[in-house]
Amino acid sequence: MIMAIAYDKWEKETERIRKENEALLNEFEFWLSKSGLKDSTVKSHIGNVDFYINNYLLYADIIEAKDGALEIGGFLGDWFIRKATWSSRANIKSSAASFKKFYTFLL
Repeated sequence: MIMAIAYDKWEKETERIRKENEALLNEFEFWLSKSGLKDSTVKSHIGNVDFYINNYLLYADIIEAKDGALEIGGFLGDWFIRKATWSSRANIKSSAASFKKFYTFLL
């Protein structure tokens, strides 16, 4: 019973954060588009950040995107390599560039 209550609470909280993340990603996409990047580059950055904030940051703990900058090392150095079947050096570098842009945008 306690596990069910904890899961329900986690599910409600992550749903709230995912809605906030959707709005944040839309604003980030607009910001990237205004910077003159190609559509394919914008799409790549959005995909990288979306995976990070909606999967990794909500995987075990519930961490909001604004508080996730300190978690990037654990993501790129361990979790992404183990959990994402498409991980490669190029994907890690691409994700790092996306996170740099995202957290610059948040500032």
